[in-house]
Amino acid sequence: VPEALGESLLETVADEDRGAVERALEALLGGAQESVRCQHRYLGADGELRWGETAVRRIADARGSATGYAGTITDITERLAGERAARDLVAIIESSADAIIGSDLDGVITSWNPAAERIYGYSAEEMIGRTREILVPPGHPSELAEIRERIRAGERIMNLEMSRMRKDGRRIEV
Repeated sequence: VPEALGESLLETVADEDRGAVERALEALLGGAQESVRCQHRYLGADGELRWGETAVRRIADARGSATGYAGTITDITERLAGERAARDLVAIIESSADAIIGSDLDGVITSWNPAAERIYGYSAEEMIGRTREILVPPGHPSELAEIRERIRAGERIMNLEMSRMRKDGRRIEV
């Protein structure tokens, strides 16, 4: 029942997105595609406008004639919000004037922003996968281990001042 499929789905789709969904369904119903998938806004059961991903597949008999259609609308509002927040966070980290270095609890560096490259003289490629100890000047070997233990214990550490070593061997205060 192609008409019912198109009409019931389209009733929930936001006006601004209806044309794109109609074109996707036309490709499916016209036999041009076996399945379609599209993202669009739709009116949820709670009356709120949400983001959905519609996936519809044509069901055919042995001769290839359509006998029906099966589909789903998956609410992707939260996923899209999370992806947007992650992109925003990456943009902030990448544009920060401060060195932002991510590492695991063993001190292995997992991320290294452009400011860290400028401040320490190492590229991200040189540092990711190495331990933070490379930045610790002689005479301070237990400092990072103590910090990691405090973090493992659930303590929040703010505003530490310490000496570090640049790639060129200069000591800097951070």
